[in-house]
Amino acid sequence: MTNDPSRLSDRNSAAIIKKSHLPPALTTLPLSMQQETQTQLQFVNSAGPDLFRKSDTKRLIRAHAARAAHSKIRRARIVEYQQSKSSQDEVDDVSIPGPVTLLGSGRVDPFRAYAVNCTAFEHALIDHYVQFLIPNPASHFSPMGSSTHTSRMYSHWVSYTITDPGMMNGLFLSACRSLANRTHDGIYASQALRYKGACIRSVAKAIEEEGDNVSDSTVAKVLFLASDEFHNGNLNGAKSHTKAIGDMVKMRGGVETLGLEGLLQQLVLWNDRTSTFYSGTMPNFMHTGSCQRLTAVDHLTPGFLRYFDFSALSFYVGAILNDMCFFTKAINSIPKGAGIPTELVKRINDKELDVRLLILSSDHRCPSARRSYTQVEECLALALMVYLSKVLSPSGNDILGSEYLLERLRDSLSTLRSHPTWQQGADLMLWMTFMASHRELKHERRGFCRGRIMDAGATV
Repeated sequence: MTNDPSRLSDRNSAAIIKKSHLPPALTTLPLSMQQETQTQLQFVNSAGPDLFRKSDTKRLIRAHAARAAHSKIRRARIVEYQQSKSSQDEVDDVSIPGPVTLLGSGRVDPFRAYAVNCTAFEHALIDHYVQFLIPNPASHFSPMGSSTHTSRMYSHWVSYTITDPGMMNGLFLSACRSLANRTHDGIYASQALRYKGACIRSVAKAIEEEGDNVSDSTVAKVLFLASDEFHNGNLNGAKSHTKAIGDMVKMRGGVETLGLEGLLQQLVLWNDRTSTFYSGTMPNFMHTGSCQRLTAVDHLTPGFLRYFDFSALSFYVGAILNDMCFFTKAINSIPKGAGIPTELVKRINDKELDVRLLILSSDHRCPSARRSYTQVEECLALALMVYLSKVLSPSGNDILGSEYLLERLRDSLSTLRSHPTWQQGADLMLWMTFMASHRELKHERRGFCRGRIMDAGATV
């Protein structure tokens, strides 16, 4: 062993100083000052210029420098991690909200159960779909009562939709289209186009993979596309998608094979029924449900009663007319400033009469339908639908296709006008023409028009 620095190994980088070798001035200093002075001394390990040029020596020096640099970085990371962990522990100790608060805040996805990672914008779209589109009676036709249909949409439809990315894009598409139609904000229309493209790509991929074994999710995606075309004003596109749905369901073996405990079957049938009514095309299916026959004529106006007595109207159309006359009389008899009775509001909001008109119209066009349906009754059904959407429900909007109704009513009146016996029903045609012109009236005149329409019905 030796303390001679010149005989130490080259790899020993620690500075070793023998106390006896220190200058006399340093040995006389206090111990604390001596240690401070010693720490300021630095030694360079070198055996001379020749050895420094050797490759082995250079490699050792560079390796030592690299180890020192990495060690410094590692120590800095450890310190940073310990500090961040300590601050996070302090935050966690401050407030730990209960599970009710976590699950109820903002109706978001706390368990990440959605098929896609939603942005804040998409969470808002889901919220609009669930809170507005499903319970809003003006956004869909329901084959069941409003409350029953709404609960089934929540328990079956929404929970099924969030399991597939393509169906979620369809949901986003419906919400964007609704907001675009209501707010006329271009951002919703542009986003609807983006979600529509994603939904179409998902359908194309599913058709390629499934072949003839079409799944419920594929049918649901095309339903979203058909609904979007309808509410976007493209009736031809809606008809194309509706026909595609009919072909898919027939490949599966019929509507009875659809899932969701019958809910998907009802949605398919009512999409088909709506397309049939507004486009005048032949339905893909014979629809379930039945029209109510006329059991009493206690509310028919004299003009409508005369047509019924002449057998110009069927029992089914007569029943609808009788109920409409009852609704109109009840509304007109309400004192000014008083509200409409709750039961009457519920029957109107449940779209009871709309549903019966759709059943009658679609069954008439089905080749296997047992009931006859004249051209006069077809035109009258269209006029009655305008009356329902614009007079009995003045707070509604055009989301169900008043523009389609107006176009079909014009065509139907033209066809009826070409019939040689049209003059026998001239007064009825006048009433139906008035319904067509009512489509163009201003919103603030609807209260005035309701009384006028009642007077017109009395003289028909």
